[in-house]
Amino acid sequence: MEYNTRVNCNFGFRKKFQIGLFASKEIKEDLGFHSEIFGATPFLPFTTIQARYSVSEKRMAKYIYGPSGSSGSGFASLGINGVFSMNVFWNAY
Repeated sequence: MEYNTRVNCNFGFRKKFQIGLFASKEIKEDLGFHSEIFGATPFLPFTTIQARYSVSEKRMAKYIYGPSGSSGSGFASLGINGVFSMNVFWNAY
């Protein structure tokens, strides 16, 4: 059984910029604590760049990532999200 919480803060022009924190605690087996920080910023119209970084205790990392998990950094990622309109000319009429 896990307890998860996530906090977001949107700010800036039209509240398009975002920073946040995700925290997870395994409460049934007391395996430790896992956390992620993340941020997002607009890049092009309808496109956002996101970055994430996670940190875990050793027992929690082994629970999440398997036997090769170790304490400290879990993962880091950089991604691009896009929203594309599905209005095409044959649906216009």
